[in-house]
Amino acid sequence: MGNKYSAHVAQSIVALIDKIFSMAQNQSVCLTNQDDSIILNSTPQSAQIYRQINEKMGFLFNENKTQLQVSSEATWCGYTFDLVTKTIKIKRKRLLKFQSKLQEILDN
Repeated sequence: MGNKYSAHVAQSIVALIDKIFSMAQNQSVCLTNQDDSIILNSTPQSAQIYRQINEKMGFLFNENKTQLQVSSEATWCGYTFDLVTKTIKIKRKRLLKFQSKLQEILDN
């Protein structure tokens, strides 16, 4: 039973990642998780607008982690997004933790 659901969850994750990269080819895509954000396919202008909006809402930026220059690769919440290869890199420790949590969910 678990393998059937594991395959479905994996397919859903891949579909989501494909959708994110597909959208980022044509427009800016912003992903936000509490205090960590990434804007894919942004221009310096869209990044500055995003920053201004967030600062008006009271969010502060960690200047040591902030990358405002245009790049094809950026890290968000510990995941490295590469827009050229359309991949997401993850540290092995984080992957093992994810797999363990996913298995917990699937077993219940």
